[in-house]
Amino acid sequence: MLPTELRGVRGAGSGGSIEQLREAYRFEGDDGRHYVYLGGFDGYAWARAARKLLASGSLCDDVADGVCRDWSSTVRKSRPVRYPRSIQVYSTAWLHRLVSWLSPNRPLLYTAFLLPLVVSVLSVVPAFAIGYRLCGLLGGWMTALLSTLNPLLLYRTIGGDNDAWNVFFPTLLVWLSVESILAPTRTRAIVHAVLAGALIGPYSASWNGWPFAWAISVVGLLANPVLLSAAAWAGDRQASSAGAALLPVVAFVVVAGVSTSVAGASPSYLDALPLLFDHRLLVSPAIAAASDTLSWPDVYASVGELRSMTLGDVAGWMGGQPYLMVGWLGVVLMLLPRRDWRTFHYAIFLAGVVSYRLLLLASDQSRWFIALVLASTLVAAVVSYAADPREGARRRAAIAIAVWFLAALFLGLGAIRHLLLLALPLAVAVAVAADRLRGWVVGLAAAAAPAARGSMSIAATVLICAALYVPLRPAWAIARDYLPQVHDAWYQVLIGIRDTSPADAGVSVWWDRGYLASYFSERPVTVDGGLLDSPRAYWLARALMAPSERESAGILRWLHCGVAPAPGLDGNDPDHWRRLGSDGRSLSAMGTVNQLVRSDEAEARELLRRLGLDWGAITDLVDVSHCRPDESFLVLSDRMARSPSWQWMATWDFARAFAASAIAGQSAESIAAELQSSYGLAPQAAADLVAAAQAARGAGRLQWFGSAMAGVPSTAWVSCDGSGAARTCPVRARGVNGLELRLDDPGASRLAGPVDWGPPAFARIAAADAVEEKVADANGGWAVLFDPSTNRAAIGSPAYIRSTYVQLMLLDGRYGRLFGQAFAEQALGERVVAWRIDWQALDVGAADSEE
Repeated sequence: MLPTELRGVRGAGSGGSIEQLREAYRFEGDDGRHYVYLGGFDGYAWARAARKLLASGSLCDDVADGVCRDWSSTVRKSRPVRYPRSIQVYSTAWLHRLVSWLSPNRPLLYTAFLLPLVVSVLSVVPAFAIGYRLCGLLGGWMTALLSTLNPLLLYRTIGGDNDAWNVFFPTLLVWLSVESILAPTRTRAIVHAVLAGALIGPYSASWNGWPFAWAISVVGLLANPVLLSAAAWAGDRQASSAGAALLPVVAFVVVAGVSTSVAGASPSYLDALPLLFDHRLLVSPAIAAASDTLSWPDVYASVGELRSMTLGDVAGWMGGQPYLMVGWLGVVLMLLPRRDWRTFHYAIFLAGVVSYRLLLLASDQSRWFIALVLASTLVAAVVSYAADPREGARRRAAIAIAVWFLAALFLGLGAIRHLLLLALPLAVAVAVAADRLRGWVVGLAAAAAPAARGSMSIAATVLICAALYVPLRPAWAIARDYLPQVHDAWYQVLIGIRDTSPADAGVSVWWDRGYLASYFSERPVTVDGGLLDSPRAYWLARALMAPSERESAGILRWLHCGVAPAPGLDGNDPDHWRRLGSDGRSLSAMGTVNQLVRSDEAEARELLRRLGLDWGAITDLVDVSHCRPDESFLVLSDRMARSPSWQWMATWDFARAFAASAIAGQSAESIAAELQSSYGLAPQAAADLVAAAQAARGAGRLQWFGSAMAGVPSTAWVSCDGSGAARTCPVRARGVNGLELRLDDPGASRLAGPVDWGPPAFARIAAADAVEEKVADANGGWAVLFDPSTNRAAIGSPAYIRSTYVQLMLLDGRYGRLFGQAFAEQALGERVVAWRIDWQALDVGAADSEE
C-alpha cells in the first residue's frame, strides 16, 4: 500500500472540475501554448540557475577568494553558489538550447520537466547491465523496469529536481565496479575502475552526497581481493589473482581523487570520509547544541522529507511489503550459490526470512538495531564464501549491491529523501529472487518431466512478469494522480510582483516556496531552502506570529536589509551582538533585539547608548536594524493556517531548547541552576522544565521540545451555524471535530473531540473598526476568533489567534496600516496574497490600533 502522501490526487488541491484543474495547473508560454508547472519547489532553484547561465554564461555574479557568489537570490546579500558546476544546471541549459533550436520559444520549465525523463531513460542502460550480469536477460529487463519506475523516484523526479542524477550516477558507478570484478583480464578490470573513478568528478560537482556512491564502489571493489584471499586460505585455486585484484581498487581511489579535485568537489576528496558520518545521516535532525550563542531551532527538523520511518513505512514508499520482502530475500540469495546448497546455506536463508519478519512486526526498533540484525545475515552469507566459493566472481560482484541495499535502507529509515538510493539495489535484488525462483521451478519440472522444460520456463517467465503488477501499480498511481504543488494563484501573484516592482525589490515568503518566488518574481527573497542553516526562517516565523504589525514589520526590516539577528551568523559582528546584552550573554542580547524591532530609529539609538555601545557600534547596528529597505513584499497563503512548522519555530523558547540540548550530558541539578542564573526561571519552574525535558527524551520527542507551542491545531475560517450568542462551527482538525462557541460567555465554549481541550484562553470578536477580546481562562491552551459579519470562526493557539498572520490572512489586514494588499489570487481552494510593506509609515512611527 502506498503511504498517505502517495495516495490519490495530491498537490495544491483537487476541488473543481477537470477543466478547472487543467487551467489552474498550466501557464501560457511565449509560443502561445500552455505548459504544466513543475511538480515541486526545488526544481525552480535549478531552473533559475539554468536561466541565469543561459542569460549571462555564468552562475557567478562575482568571485571572491575563489568562491563563486550570487547576488541575485538573497535580498541585499550575496551567498556562495553551492554547485557552480552542477551537471543538473548545465544539462538543463544545453538541453534547452537543443529544444529551442528544434522548437523555438519553448519555456525553460518545459526543458526542466523533460531533463529528469531523459536522465531516467539513460539510467536504464547501466541498470539493465547490472541485472543482466548478475542474473541474465530476465534479470536485466526486470532491474531496468523496476528501478526506473520506482514510485518514489517518479514522485521526486516529476517535479524537475535533480534526484534523477542521484540514481543515474550511483547506478553507473556500481555497474562499472561490477564489470571490473567480473572482467576476464587484469587490464579490463583496471579500465573499468578508472572509468568509475573519472565519473566521480562530475557527480561530486552536482551533489555533496557523492561520497555515498564512492564508498559503495570502494567496498565492492575491495571485497574482491579480500574474498579471494579468504578463499585461498580455505584452499581455493583462485588465490593467485587476489593480489592483482587490488590494482583496480588503487586505480579507482587515485583517479577519483584527481577527478574530484578537477571538478572542485564539495566536500573535497580528503573530507569525503567524514561526511559519511555526518550527524544528519546517522541521527535524526535535532536542535543545535546549547552554548552562550543560544540553541536555535533546527529548521531541518520540520522538513517533511527528513522525517524518520519504520520498516513498514519504507515498504509503503517502495511499492509494498511483498516487494520489499522479496527484495531482501534477493539480497541474501545473491550472496549464496544458485544450487546444491549445504546446511549452512539453508540456515542463512532461513535466518534472513525470520529476522525480516520479526523486524517488520516490531515497528518501534531503531534503525541501528534493524541495520545490525540485517547486516548479521549478510555477513554470514559473505563469510560462507570461504567455505564454498562456487560462482565466486558473481558472488563477489554482488557484495556491492548488498552493501548498497543495506546502507540505503539505513539512511532511508532516517529520512525519506535518502530512500531514493534504495531504488536500484532493491530492483536488482527482486530480479535475483525472481530469477532464482524461475530456475528452481524449471529445475523441478525438468526433473519430473524433461520434455516440459521449455514450456515450464516460458510459463514461469510469464507468471513472474504478471507478478510485476504488484510493484508497478503504485508507480502507475503516481503517474496518473500526480498534481503540481504550484498553481495559477501563486503564478499570478508572483508575476504581478515581477511586472510592477523595481528589480531591487525583495520578497518574503515561507522558505519552502522561496525558490518558487525567486523564479517567477525574478526578485531576491529573504529565505529559501538553501538558507536553512541560517536563523532567517526562525525570524520570518517570528514576524508572522508577532502580536502587532509594528513588531512584524520591524523584524521583516532586518531581513530585507539582508541580515537576521544572530550571534556571529548571517554577517553579524559577534562582538556587537554580545554587547547588545547587558550581561554580555546572547540571551540578554535577544531581549534587546526584541525591543529594537519595536522601536523607531531614535528610540533604538537611545537604547543602544544606554547599553554602553560606542558611536561606531551604534551606527553599525542601526544601519542594519533600521535601514531603508527597497520595495518589499510579504507573500502568504491561507493554507499556512494548517501548517504547524512555522508556528513551531515562531514559538521557540530558548530556555526549553537549552534544557533539551543539555539533558543528555549534564545533571538535572546543573541544568536547573543554569536555567535560574541565565534564563531567569524561578527554582520550581526550572525543576519542572528539567523534568519535562527528561520525559520528552524518554518519549523520543526531544527535538520538538524547544517550542512552547502546545500542539493546538490551527485553522483558517470555518463557517458556523446559528445566530445570537450560541454558534456551532464544524471545525475539523487533529483531535478536534467541532466547536461550540458561546459569544456571551467564552469560558463556556468547547472543542468537541477525543481530547479535552478545556475552556479557551479568550475569544476575539472582529468588529467593524477593532477587535474585541473577551478573556475566558488566561491559562487556556487554545483561543478562538469570530467574525460576526460572515459568521465564521477560526481556532488555534493564543499566539496564533493574536498573530500578524491571522490579522492579514483571516482579517484581510483591516485594522492595520503597515501592510497593504498588492495582489490576491485564488485557485483550487487556496488564496495567495502579496502584501506590500509600507516602510515609510513604519519609520514615522505608524502602528496598528492594538498598540
